[in-house]
Amino acid sequence: MAKIKKQLARKAVTTTAKHTVHGTVSKIKRDPLRTGTLLTVGLVLGGFAGWMIARIGSGSDAPAAAPAPTPTEPSTATAPAGSATSTS
Repeated sequence: MAKIKKQLARKAVTTTAKHTVHGTVSKIKRDPLRTGTLLTVGLVLGGFAGWMIARIGSGSDAPAAAPAPTPTEPSTATAPAGSATSTS
């Protein structure tokens, strides 16, 4: 069953890619100046958005995370005899 799903998914991706390429080539043939302009604008805006996300995500102006405390072994010492309070 998983093999059929994988095969159908692969066919869907292939068909979508072919359809996208065909549409892009068709638009380039019909109106190359408009298509080139739109592709350029998309490239510039995508690059700018990626640059902004990388800049924000780098954490340059974010405060540094506090280091994790070092683990300590549990104490095996007992309290002094007179230090415990009794409730009598």
